[in-house]
Amino acid sequence: MFSPYIDIHTNSEKITLRKKISEIEKILPSKYFVRCHRSYIVNVKYVKSILKNSVLLENGIEIPISKGKYEEINDSFINYICE
Repeated sequence: MFSPYIDIHTNSEKITLRKKISEIEKILPSKYFVRCHRSYIVNVKYVKSILKNSVLLENGIEIPISKGKYEEINDSFINYICE
């Protein structure tokens, strides 16, 4: 079921907005934020490693990666590291 709300998790808080994830995706800088799943956008700055089917964040949370998104998130992560 579609929810009109989106949760944004920061280092210090959780913010709930009444927006579509696609609207949030458009305003975030693509250099740092990548949509890895239809329900998740991650900041590559906080990615610890990329596994076969998920992204492991520095805080230990594992976020799923859609099959078609693996290459995009991997490239974004490598580009961030090589800066």
